[in-house]
Amino acid sequence: MNLRSIMPKELLNLMRAGSGRISPTLKLVNGYVIDVFSSNIIKADVMVFKDRVVAIGSEEDYPTSQSTKVVDVSGKYLAPGFMDAHIHIESTLLIPAQLAKILIPHGVTSLFADPHEIGNVLGVKGIKLLLKLTEGIPLRVFIEVPSRVPTAPGLETSGAVLGVEEVGELLDLPESVSLGELNYQNLLSGREEYFQKIAAALSRGKVANGHLAMLKGVELNAALAAGLMDDHESVSAEEAMEKVVRGAAVFVREGTSERNLEDIIKGVLGRVRDFRRFMFCTDDKHPEDIVREGHIDYNVRKAVELGVDPVVAIQMATYNIATHFRVDHLVGAVAPHRKADIVVISNIDKVTIDSVIFNGEVVYYKGKLLYEPPKAEIPEYALRTININPNLIPEDLVITVKEGVSEAYVRVIDVVPEQIITHESHEWLSVKNGYIASDPKRDLLHIAVVDR
Repeated sequence: MNLRSIMPKELLNLMRAGSGRISPTLKLVNGYVIDVFSSNIIKADVMVFKDRVVAIGSEEDYPTSQSTKVVDVSGKYLAPGFMDAHIHIESTLLIPAQLAKILIPHGVTSLFADPHEIGNVLGVKGIKLLLKLTEGIPLRVFIEVPSRVPTAPGLETSGAVLGVEEVGELLDLPESVSLGELNYQNLLSGREEYFQKIAAALSRGKVANGHLAMLKGVELNAALAAGLMDDHESVSAEEAMEKVVRGAAVFVREGTSERNLEDIIKGVLGRVRDFRRFMFCTDDKHPEDIVREGHIDYNVRKAVELGVDPVVAIQMATYNIATHFRVDHLVGAVAPHRKADIVVISNIDKVTIDSVIFNGEVVYYKGKLLYEPPKAEIPEYALRTININPNLIPEDLVITVKEGVSEAYVRVIDVVPEQIITHESHEWLSVKNGYIASDPKRDLLHIAVVDR
């Protein structure tokens, strides 16, 4: 599905519909449009022709035919479809059609996805398969082309390699918007391959995403000077501000295991006059958490609760993202020519979603999902890719010690609640039957890497 292509005849019909010479296919009347361009709310009707918005104004200026669907949104707010600036679809354990089913009720209509997980297993054909699985579903998927496949060279054996040539091939896809997250360690090593990939993205007019966890000072300047344009790893306001003042976009992350929104938003309120360089992402959220608390709508809601103006919070979930990825002519606003991806909100302070429109079609209305996922066709090469050694036994997953040893001093990975960062500590553990024993009471457990 080419998200960018449009035919001259389509443009002619859009102009005719926008001028009132032919009837719109959908009218949303008596609502309030969230104007993401001027940060205002305006009372206006919205006219849609097929999959695009053609007019903002008075519905009386546009004819209504038998084929025109009229939806009264009196007292409600019309916002652009919400977007996730950085997600790995594979981490949800759902194919795109099923993911759309749980995202639509939360107003999410576009994802900017880095498919490095399927890329590590199946390479280019796996990424193209993922895109094929998005066809015909009410969810736009733009891809951030994986920059690191394998992710940890020398430490893992991947099923594929995405070199400079493969990355260039993927960057040429119409769904491609960027080179996916590149961690600064690889970049600062000076390895030529990474600079070739960045150059491939920039020369095509596309973005280069960063992975700049805890990077600051001289090293941060160096990474940004090399062409990286954004980061989704900030865990504090100070870290976010240092990146923003140097021109990087900050993706404020709130997902399942990493929850950074409150610390960042609280810390930047009162310090930032313009939020254009702040955007929302999940960088991944488990399906049960999406169903329980929401997705990007949750991020918007939480930001509003913390004191962000509702219009600004909506901009962070829509127009800011579209502008950063250079697709704001397609999505990110309720405005003529843009795709008719619209969220109808009944309470702007609580971000209560009444209905959702995708591509000019109502796909969610007053609590009812009007979409049934199509059956996915998965090719044979993408099945049974996990092949664990059948002879694996429990003893393979624990650490053995020499005979006569009763205790062991071990390295421990300390998990920081709701953060991606970890710390190292050292603890004494008992030895039982020649193996170092876990200690559940102290939450000290074995961890293993298993060849798939």
